[in-house]
Amino acid sequence: MKTKVGRYITEQFYEGLKDYLVNEKEEILAKAYEMGRKSLQEGYTELNIIEMYKSAQLRLNENGLEFDTKEKFNRASRYLTEWLAPYEVRLRSYRDMIKKLNTKNDQLEKEIENRKQAEKELQRSRAYFQTLIENAQDIITILDHKGIIRYESPSVERILGYEPKELNGRDAFQYLHEDDREKVLKLFAEVVANPNLVHTAEYRFRHKSGKWVYLESIAKNIPDSMDGPVVVVNSRDITDRISNIRKLEENKVQLAEAQRIAKVGSWEWNPGIKGNELEWSEEMCRIYGVKPENFDHSYDTFIERVHPDDRERTQRIIKRCLENKESCSFEHKIIRTDGEVRTLLCMGHMITDENDKVVKMIGTGQDVTEQKEKEKKLKEYSEQLRKLSARIERAREEERIRISREVHDELGQMLTVLKMDISMLNSEMREMLPDDTHTFFHNEAQKVLERINVIIKSVQRITTELRPEVLDDLGLKDAIEWQAQEFSNRTGIDIHFSSGISDTDFLDDEQSTTLFRIFQETLTNVLRHAKATTVDINLRKENNHIQLIIVDDGIGITQKEKEASTSLGLIGMRERTQLLGGSVSIEGEKEKGTKVVLTIPFEKTEKNK
Repeated sequence: MKTKVGRYITEQFYEGLKDYLVNEKEEILAKAYEMGRKSLQEGYTELNIIEMYKSAQLRLNENGLEFDTKEKFNRASRYLTEWLAPYEVRLRSYRDMIKKLNTKNDQLEKEIENRKQAEKELQRSRAYFQTLIENAQDIITILDHKGIIRYESPSVERILGYEPKELNGRDAFQYLHEDDREKVLKLFAEVVANPNLVHTAEYRFRHKSGKWVYLESIAKNIPDSMDGPVVVVNSRDITDRISNIRKLEENKVQLAEAQRIAKVGSWEWNPGIKGNELEWSEEMCRIYGVKPENFDHSYDTFIERVHPDDRERTQRIIKRCLENKESCSFEHKIIRTDGEVRTLLCMGHMITDENDKVVKMIGTGQDVTEQKEKEKKLKEYSEQLRKLSARIERAREEERIRISREVHDELGQMLTVLKMDISMLNSEMREMLPDDTHTFFHNEAQKVLERINVIIKSVQRITTELRPEVLDDLGLKDAIEWQAQEFSNRTGIDIHFSSGISDTDFLDDEQSTTLFRIFQETLTNVLRHAKATTVDINLRKENNHIQLIIVDDGIGITQKEKEASTSLGLIGMRERTQLLGGSVSIEGEKEKGTKVVLTIPFEKTEKNK
């Protein structure tokens, strides 16, 4: 095959195969057949032809014409088949060989295609993970077994201020806070010594600016046969979380202190959990006299601490709140672990989910024992003040009666005697004095008598205001009617009085006097503030009570005026009626007047005795 003929045939085989791979023409196959006959004549065997085929295939690959598709393999097979066609005797065996070769070619083609696909997937995965690492919010670090930084993800610049190249090749532990370094070194050594071991740690890492950043890192040992084990560390900035936790702890301390000062504890109860379903704050435990570490968080323990007198009522209230999903506020007594009885004001609020199902109940418990004691004492003082006020009012009324009688009896009698003396003196002077002198004296005496009459009327008015005789002589009904008429005559305000009561003998002196004085105060308020033109007065019985209703058509009293601490007249009216077990109702409507309703029971209550 090294002869000129051999070289010629080999070259013709190569050129023909190359042409047929590029241009699939029948004349090329025809020429291949002719060349096959010539090869046979020159003594070439089938093996020689196969060797030429392989040699030509290698040359084509070297020259850039690769057998990288199924079509090229098929063309090469057809070309080889035509070249071997003259070898008719061995054609069948060659065809079997070619068939096997084609099968191998198909397998090779599939293997090449699978390899290409795998390479594409690998490249895609590399690009995907590279993108994840470059855009990760956390820092991804690779350390060798000595703690030297081999890789830093780009996020390190955003979190710690360093460019990755500034840290690569450096000892990672030199950037750790000295108080955290020993702890982290110990954990790192454990990770390095144990393949696939995972450790988590929190520590401080020095920022490029010099400040300390809190990191939370997860480290894992990944075996590496070439360079030894490497440790992959995923780190997250938790500075804000640490700051928030500290603020939360500070707030908890402040809340605990505020609860201690206010004696208000907080609690949280989950009625759907059996066991540790109740949480108490430290102040709540202190109120109950329980150490927090000894509290078993049991609802049953809470119920056991409720005073037996209030236990059933407390359970009933809680049950109603759960059923109605409503808030509650109630007082109950508890028994502390030391046996002391305290009073608590409990307030609770229901928390429901999106299905309106109760998930928990939260609330507060305030120790109001001292407050209740103060309220009790204040109530006793108020009662004493009311009794003192009643006693003062009675003494004042008695003093009015005494003064009224003394003024009426003594001053009235003296004025009457003086009037009689002047009249008698005037008569006697008529005989003793000349006419012109007597006339002068008579005129002066008449002026004095007129002044005395005015004084007598003033005395009568004063004594009436101090204690109307009609109240003692005729009773409350006539006294009110008389006072109303006097008020109308004096002010010009139109008064209408009505009553379905024939007499008020069923009232004692104190009740009659109180009603009459309140009536006088009401008329005074009408004159001062109401700007009314008409007043309607009604005195009636209502069950076992007597009612006095005064309605005017004035400007109407406002809510602010009713509640003002300077409204001493209204305060006095309420105090007087409360002393008799009664009540005062005052209603006003702007530009439509005011309605005052006094209600007093017929008989004194026990507290008024």
